[in-house]
Amino acid sequence: VPELSSPATASEDSLIPYVEAIESKATERLLLLIDDSLSIRKFVGRMLESAGYVVHTAVDGEEGLRKASAERYRLIITDLEMPKLNGYEVIQGLRSREHTQQTPVIVMTTRAGDKHRQMALNIGASSYIAKPVEERALIQEIERWIGKEAAMRQ
Repeated sequence: VPELSSPATASEDSLIPYVEAIESKATERLLLLIDDSLSIRKFVGRMLESAGYVVHTAVDGEEGLRKASAERYRLIITDLEMPKLNGYEVIQGLRSREHTQQTPVIVMTTRAGDKHRQMALNIGASSYIAKPVEERALIQEIERWIGKEAAMRQ
């Protein structure tokens, strides 16, 4: 059986920069949405996808931390009141892991009080938005943290 010639290997090698560029573009738009409400995950997920983002979702804080540990998200959006791990615990978990220490975290919650806002910001949240969230306000907040160029429409 003849061995494959090196030109085949060379052509595969020449594709690597293109594959890496495509993966890099997808990663620029990759967000994680952690919320125990199915309707919020669907509504906000669709809103963000229509704005050009790639959105992964998690149903609770535990799943959110697991996904954040396995993937490099540009930004994470989390609710505060969730089963298993609440949003505060998620933020603390993210800030204690090397590869998520600098990942922007937006808290999106019904808890609009200043006490909850201050607590979230003090433990490492990047910003805090009260539900119901307006599309424009959320997109602007995401762009504030990761830049407008990340929200490229496909």
